[in-house]
Amino acid sequence: MHLIFHGDDFGLTQGVNQGIVQAHSKGLLRAASLIASGEAFDHAVQSASDHKGLDLGVHLTLTDEKPLLPGPGYFSGECMPSRHDLTMALATQRFDLGHAKRELCAQVEKILDAGVKPSHMDSHQFVHLLPGVFPLCLDIQKKYKITFMRTLVKEQMRKGTGLKRRLQWTMLNSWSMLYVKPRIPKNLPVIPCTGFLNAGGRMTVEAVLSSLKHFSSFKTLEIMLHPGIGDAYTAEKYAHWGYSWKNDADLCTDPALKQSLDQMGVSVASFREAA
Repeated sequence: MHLIFHGDDFGLTQGVNQGIVQAHSKGLLRAASLIASGEAFDHAVQSASDHKGLDLGVHLTLTDEKPLLPGPGYFSGECMPSRHDLTMALATQRFDLGHAKRELCAQVEKILDAGVKPSHMDSHQFVHLLPGVFPLCLDIQKKYKITFMRTLVKEQMRKGTGLKRRLQWTMLNSWSMLYVKPRIPKNLPVIPCTGFLNAGGRMTVEAVLSSLKHFSSFKTLEIMLHPGIGDAYTAEKYAHWGYSWKNDADLCTDPALKQSLDQMGVSVASFREAA
């Protein structure tokens, strides 16, 4: 089996960038997705240029951050809507999908203009899988010839998972299987992703190894992480997330995890290597 340790939110803050670089240069992280609207985007691109082995992708964003393009409705002002407001606007057909597509294209093109050729695509808070948004993202993936897109999310339900997170997972899994899966083009490679239930620093060595056993039939599996150095600025700005970024960075550099993977014959890879 190939295992891809992936860092979301590359470009969110400098603290997140530093954690992703450390998890890559000193650990098992092989891929990360750039958030074009992030305040530390330029810092992320510069950091990546010093670490050529880090496989970069696109982290599409329609929530919580500043849009690249001015626009109507939910794109006006300094901040995109929350995930809840975005979902409700989509459900009531009050969301301008045409402008959303232009915004997402602008994000991809900003990354391309920075000299990055992305191998994969995912999104902030899984918004690219939402009904209405998913077809736009398929068009974008095809237009810019991005090989991989995060589509199927797989989780092993464990004891101790909070009720709120279980409900969120139930909703995500439902639309992933009922809406997304039937619409995945046959020529789009699928690499299942896990880590939703343990997002924000809750992933452990034991959870990784348990997932490998549970999903042993998969040829390749992506582990979604959010590494960072645990700096005060990021913690304060995104306090409402309740993330422990440093835990994910530490996981990637844990020698016990690497030893266990070696013993199991698991190969750590990037998206480019898994292609």
